[in-house]
Amino acid sequence: DVYKRQPRSFRKTDIRFRDGAHTGMQNTNTHLVIAGDGDPDYVVTLKKLAVDMELGEHVTWLGSVEGNLKCDLLAASYIYILPSFSENFGISAVEALFAGLPSVLGEGVAITKEVVNAGAGLATVPEPKAIADVIQNLLADKVSYDEMSLKAKTLAKKNYSLESMGDRLHQMYTIILAEHISE
Repeated sequence: DVYKRQPRSFRKTDIRFRDGAHTGMQNTNTHLVIAGDGDPDYVVTLKKLAVDMELGEHVTWLGSVEGNLKCDLLAASYIYILPSFSENFGISAVEALFAGLPSVLGEGVAITKEVVNAGAGLATVPEPKAIADVIQNLLADKVSYDEMSLKAKTLAKKNYSLESMGDRLHQMYTIILAEHISE
């Protein structure tokens, strides 16, 4: 299964169906799971597009997913895809890293460079052919996939664990307070 979060237009969910057509998703056991809510009209448009592209039976629409269900979804997924044009951070991508999912991230996702530099995922332009190529390459190379999976967990623990984030926040607040007191 491939996991994708929140169908919003700037996240280019519609491209997943077009890249699905490019990857020949209709003829494989690949399944796209879309979790999260979005504009209802946009979701209707996406569902119609999936059917029109003969991908309807290869797509599951979960709506909002939280708590244990989200953990189960990530554990059952194989790749995480967020090819946004713009994403201010990408917390769902961090959640996927903790689950050991190699991530295919759009160049507009704020943590893309960090994920790519750590070897935990791949960057793509949010265009159907480009996304399809990245996904196909990742699916075809089990060794790279396994390496990215391990690096995803390592990056998540190193940079996004409660301990790591807490330490960085503490350091930042200490500097801010020291500067404020010295004024």
